[in-house]
Amino acid sequence: MMVKNEVIFASYILIVVIAFFTFDVSLIDIALLPLLAFILLKTIRNRSLKNGLNSVINLAVLSAGLIKGLFRPQRDPRIPPDNKVIHEQVE
Repeated sequence: MMVKNEVIFASYILIVVIAFFTFDVSLIDIALLPLLAFILLKTIRNRSLKNGLNSVINLAVLSAGLIKGLFRPQRDPRIPPDNKVIHEQVE
């Protein structure tokens, strides 16, 4: 269920970005109404504006990670990642 929510939210954010590129104020207002309603509903459900905004920001970050993950090639799990020790602890 989590991935489904992220895909829906990522699609919606794409629509909002497209609306911003049109520079049409009425279209931008219409595109932002569902986001404001979602923030309001999350605020009511969480009983806190801070927690409601946190939920919406969390969903936005997860959606961005989903988009980034879809366009990155998968790594071979048998090859260890390149790591570089920046600072060693002195005993």
